Amino acid sequence: MKSSKEVLKYHTRKTIFKSNESVDKCKREISKIVVFIRIAQRILKVLKYYFQKNRFVQFCP
Repeated sequence: MKSSKEVLKYHTRKTIFKSNESVDKCKREISKIVVFIRIAQRILKVLKYYFQKNRFVQFCP
């Protein structure tokens, strides 16, 4: 039979492991979101440049 101290130690370790696992999963998801946002920013920058250039060409033939 395990003592209550050993049982508590086991459950504490198990809880810490699970929470660390959750944190790692969240970090992966957040990094995916960050990458997506950066790609979207680059695309918007290119589109902005393209439309500004096109507008300039249209008004100054």
